[in-house]
Amino acid sequence: MNIENLIRDRYNREARLMPALLVALPALLISFAWFPALRGVVPALLTLLGFCGAMVWLAQLARDRGSQLQPTLYAAWGGQPSVAALRHRDTLLPAELKARYHAFLCNAVSGLVLPNAEEESRDPQAADRAYEAGCAWLLAQTRDTKRFALIFEENVNYGFRRNFWAMKPLSLATSITALAASAAAIAWSWVIAGVVPPAETAAATVLIALYVAFVLVRVRRDWVRVPAVAYARQLLAACDMLTIPKSQAGGKPRSKTVGKP
Repeated sequence: MNIENLIRDRYNREARLMPALLVALPALLISFAWFPALRGVVPALLTLLGFCGAMVWLAQLARDRGSQLQPTLYAAWGGQPSVAALRHRDTLLPAELKARYHAFLCNAVSGLVLPNAEEESRDPQAADRAYEAGCAWLLAQTRDTKRFALIFEENVNYGFRRNFWAMKPLSLATSITALAASAAAIAWSWVIAGVVPPAETAAATVLIALYVAFVLVRVRRDWVRVPAVAYARQLLAACDMLTIPKSQAGGKPRSKTVGKP
């Protein structure tokens, strides 16, 4: 992956590059506030080139960390939201709507049999495997980002929040270091040297303090869950947009064995 791919592709740009930019923002802001020479044309170009390389690396790190920590999110939420929404015991979707989605998936996905409430209660892990198969089929059928624009939109939102949450420790380390360095420089300049620091340095320090507060208070698992649930709703709603191949129309009998034809 290069910087061009990160910028041109919307998912890469918003779900991977933007978290990387937010991690690097405090250090960049402080650097430009305290070192005006960096604002010149040549230093700015050199800084930009190095910054682009750092962004590619950070974007890769954000993607990898997000994927690595995703199971932790699912465990905290009680399962993958789209899978959980298909459970009989889950209350995210109305029972009538859930029954319609179940019926569609059983007819559309070859060999898929979804459990009833009793079967799900008896073997929830096997039930989840069946729901995962249904969701995997839906995901494969909804790759068209124009036709399924709402699914793509929520996927981008979830990707951004998941990756930024995964980068939270690095983001805090970077921003707190920048904040401490700037605050110390302001104190030394004002108290010891008796020189009033430039206004932009004070403004940058305040902005970074607000940034730190936001990351500490707001960037949590529940913050990531909001678009995850919205994505699950939109993905399952595709059941009402997709059509069943004629060769599979008419339904098929359910087996009492979960997840088997």
